[in-house]
Amino acid sequence: MSPEELDGLTRCFAARVAAWFAHEGTVAVEASSEATAAARQANMALALVLSRWVEFAATERDAVARMREWLDATEARAVARGAAPRAEAVARARAWLEGCLGGG
Repeated sequence: MSPEELDGLTRCFAARVAAWFAHEGTVAVEASSEATAAARQANMALALVLSRWVEFAATERDAVARMREWLDATEARAVARGAAPRAEAVARARAWLEGCLGGG
């Protein structure tokens, strides 16, 4: 993937994460204490996902493959720990990444 393609992918992915924080992330936090705890888990997971992507895009030869591996491992750990909101957030981030890879 060229540097320009990586930049475009990063912009697309970051825009999707930002849109989450602009709407869904804040709506869930305002709902209830249980929803707030779940939203906090999801929000932290999504922030970490974007941070890892930026790191991989800057340092990894095959950033997309490395990110997919990391997402798989991270989601598996969240499921094993019973952290459903975190697992769902990672799955959501994977769908966004794949959507950005598909041109949208």
